[in-house]
This record gives sequence, structure tokens and C-alpha cells, in this order.
Amino acid sequence: MSFEKVFVTVGTTQFDKLVSTILNGETLKVLKQKQCRQLAIQIGRGEFEPKIDDDQISLTFFRLKDSIENDIEDADLVISHAGAGTCLDVLEKKKPLITVINDDLMHNHQTELADKLSEDRYCVSCTCSTLADAIQTINPAKLNPFTNNNDQKCASLIEKFIFYEKVS
Repeated sequence: MSFEKVFVTVGTTQFDKLVSTILNGETLKVLKQKQCRQLAIQIGRGEFEPKIDDDQISLTFFRLKDSIENDIEDADLVISHAGAGTCLDVLEKKKPLITVINDDLMHNHQTELADKLSEDRYCVSCTCSTLADAIQTINPAKLNPFTNNNDQKCASLIEKFIFYEKVS
């Protein structure tokens, strides 16, 4: 399975560890093995500005924009923080998704959502330290298709997290 266009998003928060992990040698090696040629990264409020010195992969990045819908649609693979809104957007567009849990956060409610989505085989869940392996082993054919109308249990869980994020 190849992923020519990879989109990485951290949402509106700061998750520099994910951005820097994407650009480390091990992860870049795996991305190249998966034929990644275009890497787009939404860095949110992070301080780390990505740079890449590699003629095989073109890199673009931005902080925030009104909508990342086109970025998701254009991607062959989405790597994301485990924000409920982003997960729902990606799953509804039937894109392969790797959710990356920020294990530096205490009481991270995103962990529960990422674990449940992974357990139900809608996505692959990992941490920054296991991201390269997740990219290497993800097989979109083994992921369950997400249908908001048909999987009320999962949709309800995601909606719970969206509501939780808006009020907290």
C-alpha cells in the first residue's frame, strides 16, 4: 500500500512532538517506503516549524485555516491528534487514519476516543514513539468503513467527545 499524499494535523492545539516525529529519520524512511511524495502538516499553535531536506518529499505546512476539508480529501493517509471533530471528519471521508495520542498530557480524554476507534478497527492508534511502525503496518483494507448512520454506538461516542471538547 502506498500513500503518495500524507496530511498531518494537530488541530488548534500545540503538539510539536508529533510534528517533529513526522520529520525524524525513522518516520521519513517509512514514509518514503510508502511512496510519500507530498507531506502537508497543519501545525496549529506549535512553535516547531517543519523543515525537510529531502528531494523525494515536498513539504508544506500551515498553522490554522478555516477548513481542512480539502486537505483531508486530497490525502491518501491522514495522521492526526485524536481530536473528536478531526477523527469524525476523516472517517466520514473514508480516509485511512492514524490517531496519535499525546502521551505528554495528563488526563488526556483523547486517549479514550483513540483507543475505542482503534478497538473497533476504524483507525490505527499510536503514540509518537510508535508512529513509524503504525505507518509501516496500517492496512486500509483491514479497517472498518465508518458510516455515521449505521454505527450509532461509535457516532454517539464521537459526538460525546465533540461536545466535551466544546465545553471544556
